[in-house]
Amino acid sequence: MKRLSPKVLFDSSDLESRILERSVSGGVISIGAQCLQFVLQLAGTSLLARLLSPADYGTVAMAAIVVGFVSMFKDAGLSMATIQQARVTRAQINNLFWLNCGMTLVMAAVVLLLAPVVARFYGKPCLAPVTAVLSVSFLISGVTIQHQALLQRHMMFGPVAVVRIASYLVYVLASAILAWYGMRYWSLVCGSLLQTTCSSLLCYYFCPWRPGRYEPATRVRAMLSFGGYLTGFDFLNYCARNLDNLLLGRFWGPDALGLYSRAYSLLTLPIQQLTRPLASVAIPALSRLQEQPDRYKAYYLKVVALLGCISMPAVMYLVVMAREVVELLLGGRWREAASIYMLLGISAIGQPIASTTGWLFVSQGRTKEMFRWGVIGSTLTVCAIVLGLPWGPKGVALAYSVFNCAAAPLLFYYACRKGPVGALDIVRAIVAPLWASGCTCGALLGVRELFKGSSAGITMAVGAGVTLAVVPLALAVSVKGRCQLKECCRLVGVLVELVRARLGPGGVGGLNVDRDGPNSARPNNSCSVTTPG
Repeated sequence: MKRLSPKVLFDSSDLESRILERSVSGGVISIGAQCLQFVLQLAGTSLLARLLSPADYGTVAMAAIVVGFVSMFKDAGLSMATIQQARVTRAQINNLFWLNCGMTLVMAAVVLLLAPVVARFYGKPCLAPVTAVLSVSFLISGVTIQHQALLQRHMMFGPVAVVRIASYLVYVLASAILAWYGMRYWSLVCGSLLQTTCSSLLCYYFCPWRPGRYEPATRVRAMLSFGGYLTGFDFLNYCARNLDNLLLGRFWGPDALGLYSRAYSLLTLPIQQLTRPLASVAIPALSRLQEQPDRYKAYYLKVVALLGCISMPAVMYLVVMAREVVELLLGGRWREAASIYMLLGISAIGQPIASTTGWLFVSQGRTKEMFRWGVIGSTLTVCAIVLGLPWGPKGVALAYSVFNCAAAPLLFYYACRKGPVGALDIVRAIVAPLWASGCTCGALLGVRELFKGSSAGITMAVGAGVTLAVVPLALAVSVKGRCQLKECCRLVGVLVELVRARLGPGGVGGLNVDRDGPNSARPNNSCSVTTPG
């Protein structure tokens, strides 16, 4: 695997001259790596769920709430500032490195001091040592924040993928071995520390940059301001997204929290595998199109339509097959999580599309407005969780989904108040995918009825085949749907051509792409777009 050359650490001229090649190949690598990681995470989740109990997961989840909350501040958005800056200097990165180290040291101390408070809050003395040990992860990860940022800045998607996948494998193997020997929740804690250590070592290997001394004369105030609003949004989002775990663990105990947290993770996992690689390519692409509103709008809407055609029917499949998914992946003793999984899935159908509003905020430089939306959205989420809490995990899941669905139109309106993309443009782009998802739901309900009593694996396999057949047929009904279907087919063709070009002589030079720029989109009449990756 190629390492980042020390000669180009702070020189992006070579990257800019080959931005098209890096964008296309990087998109393929990112999506491929996410698919592989998705499979590994499903396998790892399934394995560990059979070795550990819901109470074990719930115990670690209680400590992880505090650790994750504090970790919001260790980065302070400085890694994204490094990635997004047009030019960076060695002195700037040196200063950001030491700022990150200082913040992670403070965060580790805060978590260590909070350890006995966490144990007292939940009434579980074992949480004090668990939380204290997890604080070490801040010290390990803090020294490679800027190394990871430099790898991403230079679009080194291969090494980034290796770091993610290798460190996760270390986590699963270590946790499974320790769980086999009866370490219970400690197996997850130790596995997490080994995962962080592996990730840091690999980052140091792939990125040869080594920090120098702090230079007070070098200004990084603009980068701190940029990262500050992003951190503020992440902070509010984290508080809202983890309040359900906090309150369920406090009032309903570790068993209920274990069921809820596994259902939530199992549902969001496939969504993240799709949206993360797209965001890593789409945000810089949209940033380059800011001054060309027609191309910006066409690019964004085509990507949203493609994302909808893939994600909406896929999530609908997972929701309808909730019982089979939980039984197959988690095992029989997790059956109670199926209803929670299904209720959370109501809002998850549109979650991938809603997440793209973040692309608009960031690419248009509207992080202050993004933070303001964080205040609004977090308030609504907190209200939903509190209202559903008296009915336990199911009540929280239902209230969470209902409030998210109700807030979606407000989010689209707020994100599209400025810029070339309107809220109605997004609605028109996802009408056909919504129709296809509805048809998929009806077909899958029929499959479940016909295969009642069959094994979960058989029912899911037949349902997957039916979904793959129904979606293109449903899209073909309308002109808009046919346009989006052709675009999906074109994307597959581009990927096949890319693979052939990579395997043959000349690298990606043989790939036939538009010459207008790295992500040229044709507005108005056609269904063609140079897609990200």
